[in-house]
Amino acid sequence: MSIKKSYWMLFFSSVIILVSPAKTYSAGPLVWLEDGMTRVFKNDPAKTTSALTLFSAGNEYEMFQIVVKAPPGNTLTGVSVSVSDFLGPNNNKISADNVSLYREHYINVTAGSKKRAGDTNSPLGPGMYPDALVPFKDPATKADLTGRFDASPFNVLTSDNQPVLADVYIPGATPPGQYLANVSVSSDQGSATVQINLNVWNFSLPKTRSLKGFTNIWNSQYKTKSSYIELLKHRLNPKTVNRSDERFLIDNYSLDTIDIGLVSGAGYGNCTAGPPPSIAAVQAETAAHEKDLYLLTSYANEVWDCTSLVPTFLQWAANLRAGGIHPEIVTYPLDTLMGTDLDHTAADIWYVLPKHFNQAKSNINKLVNHQGIQVRSYNPLVQDGFSPKFTIDFPPVNARIMQGFINQSLGLTGTKFWRVDNWTTDPWHNPNLLSQGGQPVPGEGAMVYPGDMVGLPGQVVSGVRMKWFREGSEDFEYIQILKNAGQGQFALDLAKTVGADFQNWTKDKNLLLSVRQKLGEKIHSLNLPPVSPISPPPAISLTGSSKSGDANGDNLVDGQDYVIWLQNYNTQASGAAKGDFDGNGVVDGRDYVIWLNNYLK
Repeated sequence: MSIKKSYWMLFFSSVIILVSPAKTYSAGPLVWLEDGMTRVFKNDPAKTTSALTLFSAGNEYEMFQIVVKAPPGNTLTGVSVSVSDFLGPNNNKISADNVSLYREHYINVTAGSKKRAGDTNSPLGPGMYPDALVPFKDPATKADLTGRFDASPFNVLTSDNQPVLADVYIPGATPPGQYLANVSVSSDQGSATVQINLNVWNFSLPKTRSLKGFTNIWNSQYKTKSSYIELLKHRLNPKTVNRSDERFLIDNYSLDTIDIGLVSGAGYGNCTAGPPPSIAAVQAETAAHEKDLYLLTSYANEVWDCTSLVPTFLQWAANLRAGGIHPEIVTYPLDTLMGTDLDHTAADIWYVLPKHFNQAKSNINKLVNHQGIQVRSYNPLVQDGFSPKFTIDFPPVNARIMQGFINQSLGLTGTKFWRVDNWTTDPWHNPNLLSQGGQPVPGEGAMVYPGDMVGLPGQVVSGVRMKWFREGSEDFEYIQILKNAGQGQFALDLAKTVGADFQNWTKDKNLLLSVRQKLGEKIHSLNLPPVSPISPPPAISLTGSSKSGDANGDNLVDGQDYVIWLQNYNTQASGAAKGDFDGNGVVDGRDYVIWLNNYLK
């Protein structure tokens, strides 16, 4: 197959691609590139040369795919792929060490996710899906990996496709401008070269993630520092980490939250709960962790039917807050759980399913507009026919659009996944899981793969859906940057064109990518100065009050004082004006107890 010297220009996502016309082989590899949001199936026809432009901020990842197709009647052997340094203006460069390559591994979905009559979001059904990723190199040492699955070199059977995912990290200090890199594809039958044009904008994403939330690793042999690093690099906060690793992960990978594991025992189908821990016990747990972590505990899970436990839940929340730990509950906010006022609800963090959102919309709106309370989304299994899903056989846009666009449009601040390692006995070949109701949920709760098969024992390896999640978290960041810069209305108006809510969102990944580009261009045009990822709370002067727990000096101990305490919680600050009511120089759970004991007195 010959390649025309006149290149087709088609702008719909992220890479400028020019296939070199210098040398072609009739029996050699057919090569084209795709954006990172397109699934390439084994038997997709070869595409013509496309031109795409990759846009990125600093401290961000961008993906593209190098697709190698064996021509009819010929098998390709000894195929390898490499990427050069990205060379930019004024001799600046982005090192090739910032590019991670993965051979995409196909796994067989034998029974597709549930499909209902009238669905507005339907699965694609059974088939071979490129979901697992086999890394070329060890992410820590950059050494070549070998295992039962070896990424490179590889073979491609006649007429088949083999995509390679290229994941490019743009360091935060990268000067803006155009950067060029060459991608080389070689085989025993021939070679090809493509060229990537990377346009780096003049801003960077903050070190600390604005999209909150967490996930969990359940298999004990993979609860390792290297596994936690893999999650954090994909903007997923581990639910728990080893206590000895907290400082390292905070300083190097922006770990910001820990679930300290105090639970009531109440959960879906089990409306029984133990008594809350004492305030002293909570305080002791608080003291055992790094001071700059946001400490929470998810004390009750999917308890919307447990109305008899409302008083118990409210007491759990009160004791946890008093001890310096944020109460989290997985349920939509029933009226009874709203407490006496918004400072005394059943949780500081709420997780809500899409199927419950509309019926709880009034209370959700109250919570998202109240300082110190967060409402977040989650969506396991395939529980409705309209919201984004995370099982393998849904289009890629599903794994991305909720995190950034829908969450921001609805005022939600985070997303969680119940686990990422819900594997069958052979996860690299068999993703076919069933829900408790017996419905197929292929890949449910399995966004990573065990690294043993690829030469990384004891650690997890990202699948492509986890990378799409990361892209959605970065979308959230773009909108947040604009909101912080006084451009919130512009950002949200644009976001709602692709993800207004759980029922109204685009299935067109090209439209999503175009909106992402517009957001980036807007930030670029503002020429924003570098900012700290966490803005310090405003200073509040005390006009003189003799009441303990009165932070704003109005001679009342009320919700406004609680907000001041919360803004400064877990910081070193002196004086009642900053919530340090006991004068020990630290705003902690003891100060909350003082406020609580004097509330409205």
